[in-house]
This record gives sequence, C-alpha cells and structure tokens, in this order.
Amino acid sequence: MPLLIIDTNLPRSKIPKTFVNDAAELIASIIKQDKKHVGVLVKTDLIIGVGGSEEPAALGKLQAINLLGGERNNQYTAPIFEFIEKTLGIKGDRFVLEFQAIEGSEVALNGKTLADYPK
Repeated sequence: MPLLIIDTNLPRSKIPKTFVNDAAELIASIIKQDKKHVGVLVKTDLIIGVGGSEEPAALGKLQAINLLGGERNNQYTAPIFEFIEKTLGIKGDRFVLEFQAIEGSEVALNGKTLADYPK
C-alpha cells in the first residue's frame, strides 16, 4: 500500500479540491498499482523552511512495500516533482522528496499486517 505524505507551509485554501484523488492517480500510474491501494496525506499550514527561507515549500515522503529503490526512484521523481509544481505551484528547489522502502510487516490494514495478506 503506497503512501504519499506531503507536508507544506501552504494554507489549506491553496490545496486544490481534487489534489488527493489526483495524487493517488499519479502514484498508482507511475508505480503500476491499483489506485484503491494508494494513500495520500496532506498536512498544511506548517512552519517549514527550505534553504533558510519560509517561502512556499513542501517536504514529501513516498512509502511503499517492494516498489522503491535505485532506478525506480529515479523514474518516479520527475512525475512527482512536475505534479507538485503544477498543482501547488511549488518549484523543485522548494520541494524535498524522500523515498522510504518499508516491509509488509510494518503496515497494517483491516486488522492484520500486509505481510499476512496473500500475495
């Protein structure tokens, strides 16, 4: 279950109403997973500085099981950065994205870890 987390100093009013759905569609398409398995979390109105400046910025994290690392991360980077700039108006030098590969045993859904789900 991929999860995209976006922390930003933008106010809630600057986040498009379709942002969560659009972000889920983007992540699903680039990692080739069904959108119903993608989670998106957006935290707004935060105090965030990038490069010592509090101009509009965002810190992001993409977490996923068995879908991240090496060349894959390189393939995912450009579409995500383009999406953030297009939808939020945050330029690439004001957005930092972290990729975090996690194990199925570290995520639970419906009362059991994803390691316990059939493959």
